Amino acid sequence: MDLGVLNNHAKKIDDFDRTFYQVKPVSGISKEPAPGVHNIVSCFGNNELGKKETELCAVGSGEGEQRLWQCICPSAESYRQELKEYILNLSKQEVAGIHLDCIGLPGPSYCSCSRCQKLWQESGLTWEIWRCKTVTDFIGEVKSILPDTMPLSLSLYPDPVHPERFGLDLKSLEQYADFFLVPLYDMTYKSPYWMEVLANAFRRRLTKPLYVEIYMKGPKEKDLLAAVQAVAAHADGLVFAYDTKLSRELLPQIKMAIENARTL
Repeated sequence: MDLGVLNNHAKKIDDFDRTFYQVKPVSGISKEPAPGVHNIVSCFGNNELGKKETELCAVGSGEGEQRLWQCICPSAESYRQELKEYILNLSKQEVAGIHLDCIGLPGPSYCSCSRCQKLWQESGLTWEIWRCKTVTDFIGEVKSILPDTMPLSLSLYPDPVHPERFGLDLKSLEQYADFFLVPLYDMTYKSPYWMEVLANAFRRRLTKPLYVEIYMKGPKEKDLLAAVQAVAAHADGLVFAYDTKLSRELLPQIKMAIENARTL
């Protein structure tokens, strides 16, 4: 099993198989590319742009919304082009891979701006299918401009069964992704049974490798290890987020928890 870290610093962590780094976080402020690691690009999450150019923000009723940042409309063609140019330039650096985050929509009513309404009506598709196609087409466009040897991975919202919520059709996205990363965050991991349920559901629906991201800042060590054991039987890899020092210290116990999960 691959073990990785999401690191706040632009450097590869040698003790792990993969390192992830947010080169373009939801703040919208890009950083220098990190060589040798998977550089994370927050696609339609962009606080800086959303505050400056409100006409580009995704529009919806707010019902069922899961939004912690400004979400840009996926049909805003100028932004899509700018984003693709940024990703293309990033791929020309000595990075280990391109990882796309914030690829979906914040809720089932998004985006209902005039751009999206027009494109949807012209498509002849149902609202749910059109939204998924809009997201998938963008990922396909990104894949088409990347070098064949450049890995492309995607973050997924932790909902494996309702594509209509965020516009994420797993089967369609699989044709472009080398692997998927699902963040299963909790501040305590006191009762991690729900993690096993979600990891199992994603495993049954995906044929590409599945990585689960675990939040390291806050939970007690024994609860972190319980979280590892809960998902290890269903995942191809684990990524430990936001505390590289603790992740390194716990590596022996993490590996033991993985072995325990496989023998259950």
